[in-house]
Amino acid sequence: PFQEDLQRAALRLHYLAGDRAGAIRRYEELRRLLDEEMGVPPMAETRALYDAIITDTLPLPVPPRPAEAVRLPLDALQTVVTPSLPPGTAVAAPGEVASGEHVNGAAEGEMAEAAFGGAPPFVGRDAELALLHQRRGRGQLLLVEGEAGIGKTRLIQTFLAQSAAGAPPPLTLVGRARELESRLPYQPLIEALRGLLASPDWPALQPQLQLPAIWWLEAARLAPELAHYQPAAAPPVRSADESRLWEGTWQLFAAIARIRPVMLFLDDLHWADGATLGLLGYLVRQSGAAGLPLTVLAASRPVAPRSELNSLVHSLLREERLARLTLDRLNADEVITLARRISPTYGYPLGSWLFRSSEGNPFVLAELLRYARAHGILTPDGQVNLSLLPTGPVVPPSVYALIQARLAGLSDAARRVLDAAVAVGREFDFEVVARAAALSDSAALDALDELHRARLIQPLEHLRFTFDHSLTVEVAYQEVGEVRHRLLHRRVAAALESIYHDRLDEVAGLLVQHYIEGEQPEQAAKYAWQAGQRAVGLAAWKEAADFFEQALAGASPGQRPRVLAALGNAQLQGGKLAQATETLRAALALPELANTPATLREVVQGLGEALLLQGRYPEAVELARSLAGHPLAAVRVGAEFLWGAALSMEGEDMAGAAAHLRTAEAHLRAHPGDAPPALLAQVIFELGNQDAQQGRLTDAVARYQEALALTAALDSDEALRVHVLAHNNLAYHLHLLGDPAAAGYAQRGSELARDKGLLALLPYLLSTRGELALAEGDLASAERYFQQGLAHAQRLSHPERIAGLTANLGLVAQRRGQTELAVHRFTTALAQADAISNRFLAAQIRLWLAPLLPPDEGRAHLAAARTVITSSGYRRLEAELARLEEAVGSRP
Repeated sequence: PFQEDLQRAALRLHYLAGDRAGAIRRYEELRRLLDEEMGVPPMAETRALYDAIITDTLPLPVPPRPAEAVRLPLDALQTVVTPSLPPGTAVAAPGEVASGEHVNGAAEGEMAEAAFGGAPPFVGRDAELALLHQRRGRGQLLLVEGEAGIGKTRLIQTFLAQSAAGAPPPLTLVGRARELESRLPYQPLIEALRGLLASPDWPALQPQLQLPAIWWLEAARLAPELAHYQPAAAPPVRSADESRLWEGTWQLFAAIARIRPVMLFLDDLHWADGATLGLLGYLVRQSGAAGLPLTVLAASRPVAPRSELNSLVHSLLREERLARLTLDRLNADEVITLARRISPTYGYPLGSWLFRSSEGNPFVLAELLRYARAHGILTPDGQVNLSLLPTGPVVPPSVYALIQARLAGLSDAARRVLDAAVAVGREFDFEVVARAAALSDSAALDALDELHRARLIQPLEHLRFTFDHSLTVEVAYQEVGEVRHRLLHRRVAAALESIYHDRLDEVAGLLVQHYIEGEQPEQAAKYAWQAGQRAVGLAAWKEAADFFEQALAGASPGQRPRVLAALGNAQLQGGKLAQATETLRAALALPELANTPATLREVVQGLGEALLLQGRYPEAVELARSLAGHPLAAVRVGAEFLWGAALSMEGEDMAGAAAHLRTAEAHLRAHPGDAPPALLAQVIFELGNQDAQQGRLTDAVARYQEALALTAALDSDEALRVHVLAHNNLAYHLHLLGDPAAAGYAQRGSELARDKGLLALLPYLLSTRGELALAEGDLASAERYFQQGLAHAQRLSHPERIAGLTANLGLVAQRRGQTELAVHRFTTALAQADAISNRFLAAQIRLWLAPLLPPDEGRAHLAAARTVITSSGYRRLEAELARLEEAVGSRP
């Protein structure tokens, strides 16, 4: 009712239909409504229209001539209409690469295309295209680098178009990173997956995929639409696990690639978030190891030295998983070749001018061709008016002024829409921009039509648009001005709030960014909590931590414990152990924490885990001691467990460790409701580890079997973790006892870990299966298990398992007679075990290493091992120590 452009249209329709009284009534209703609701009169244009209706002076519309062009509706903007070409004109195939010679038919077609505003001919990239074809499907990231406008995207699009001619044609998935979405985890890959679901091939492809239910669920965390295709009996995902999310995404791509080749292209990778880069690296490594036809391509500006993208690039380079292709500007010969294909007669003068003005930048070349057409320099038939051809550059070397001139000719409405769109980003939604620009739908559509005719934007699907180039965005951004820039970001944020009012978590990250840009930190903090929670659900820990830090800036005293606990957990899960420790200590010091028992328990548990993972056992003991008298029973018993676990891992007071663990056990058996049921199983499992280290293998097996029974019927992540680890430890210690049931437990534990997505436990299980294979003399299988386990441990940054599996590989080398390699692996593993103060593992590695060294060095290692074994009561190692001391001592 307040959109006066629509009301004016209705007034005209009433009048032209002969209902002048209806027009008068409508105007009076509009005038009354504006006065009562807004206190303003109708606009001058509306009043003038009303006066013309009253006085019968409104002119009748003139019907358009048959040949006159009619403006297309918005949904038709996706089709580019070009003038008819003369009969017999040959049009070049898409992606054709020019050579240095004249091609008459193709040149005429391309000449017409370029002259009427299409993309210029594709020239000068033969070697780059050949390299892309050569490297496809080799388990590498094909990274195309270059400055803005150099033609990275066009090169890859041409490669993809040529690849589509293969049999079977590959399935192409495309995602793009964007500057204002760089804090949203996995956004480019989410876009690529949604492109998969929109593909016409998906309905036929999906039923053929052999994908377990757990991986459908994990992939659906990125693209919830995938949940429609999962089996009905799929188990729920209980917690956010980044490794499961990554594996689920890989399993989906692998399942598709087994049926049909896949091309995954991520554009503007320099804007990608850390989570996307990490998952991208994982996909590349997995595709290389599996040998599946999955080709991963990316386009990026030159990689910044200390960026996350730089870390990915160097990591893949070391692993020979990267094909890096840097695009340079076109040289003079290539630009003249392009000009000859547009204008065979005047190719040299046109090409010389183009090269001087563009310096070989393809984007600037395209802009100069548009300028030449608009000013009559280049005619539709490919002729060049040499008298109008400038002797020097039309614009300075920078294309800024050229784009600035294009912007200067826009109407006020078009400029308002453009400015609002710049605040949104490279791609934007019609509804968001229309509201931010404070225009009616009709006026905003007219403005979009104007921007499209000016070739500043291009339509996408579902009322989405994109700028023609990132440089257009940058120039328009500079033209907005700082004050208006801040206002526009606030208006965009308000538009997003209005549109997504019932599902704000979907755009919470964008709201944070826009309110920060709009210098409204309080509003940014309000949505940062929601954005952080969404990132946690995707296991995007770095992004979650960034959002929680923003939320902390605007949190009230009562909210700070919750936010600090979430921040500390995100840092812990993301491997930032020292930061997590400080954050959780800060949370523990807050007096408000006492009012939230659940958060208190979460803080204590997280802080204890962070300290243990860092090998800071004395600090863990001190934390447990400070909480031993806490009034909350769950905190007290958790402190006892932490105290016992820290002493056990440290290995200096095994009796004290056992005493604390038994205290926790007694309390939980007497008061089972004081803590989650899984805690009792954790305590019993840790007591089993103590029994095993001290040589009481039968007692240890009994403990593990009890833990297995306690967790069999529990439905929680903690219980499932203990259940799988109990299978693993039963397998290993039954193997030491010579029980043939060991292999069955190892197999069942591995199946559970994979079926339930507990990838963090695979290093333990693969280590055990490797030791079983080693005992049977199957060195090839043992090495394969150990290498797979080490790869998982390195991916998960698990230092204890990295040391243990490196030592396992040393055993394989020793059995093969590769003494130097065995010594190297044992020495490396020993340094890693010492670094985390794991006394038991370090003592075991010294026993393996000593016989391979010269006698003096071997005896030194045995003496160090004896000190640890005697002081810590590691009786399981005593017999081996005594045998080695006798053997090494007898050597000269």
